[in-house]
Amino acid sequence: CGTDVHILATPPLYPATPGKIIGHEMVGEVVECGSEVTEFQAGDRVIMDNNIACGTCEICRLGDYNVCPNMKSIGMEIDGTFAQYCVAPDSNLAKINKDVPLERAIFAEPLNVAFGGLKKVKMMPGDNVVIVGGGPIGMYFVKLCKQMGAGKVLVTGRSPSRRKYLEMSGADRIINTREEDLLTAVHEEMPLGAD
Repeated sequence: CGTDVHILATPPLYPATPGKIIGHEMVGEVVECGSEVTEFQAGDRVIMDNNIACGTCEICRLGDYNVCPNMKSIGMEIDGTFAQYCVAPDSNLAKINKDVPLERAIFAEPLNVAFGGLKKVKMMPGDNVVIVGGGPIGMYFVKLCKQMGAGKVLVTGRSPSRRKYLEMSGADRIINTREEDLLTAVHEEMPLGAD
């Protein structure tokens, strides 16, 4: 994940706790459960949300766990999934079928990022969309927006190697902001602007 690359950058772009093991996108097998865990048992195959919200602050009580000011992240403040074993709250795990190929199941966490964003913006069929950033998460947004019936989907992307993948994902136009003005490009395609 790009987050792990940013943690290891000098200087770090994301401040992880020094000495903690990184890694937060995973497919794993439950080895052992705490005494109060009832939904999982040893041998279950799981995916994980690495962000552990406190669950008690006002923001959590409003249901906005993703912006909890007390959040801790597995792979940043807590040892992550590059360790041989990882400890996670059962509330942050979801069972998946063992028949789902590993090379598909591993994308659950980044795909969830895109689903979470789309849930917040409440896109409707026919809406015109601008996605800023043509990396892997941006590609998920393009694909999901198209599958949800978006009108035009424009995406910013500077990487020539990612261009073909953005096109394959369904982007109607890829705007390289080093070569053209974003606002001008959006108004060329969407005279009333994006929805």
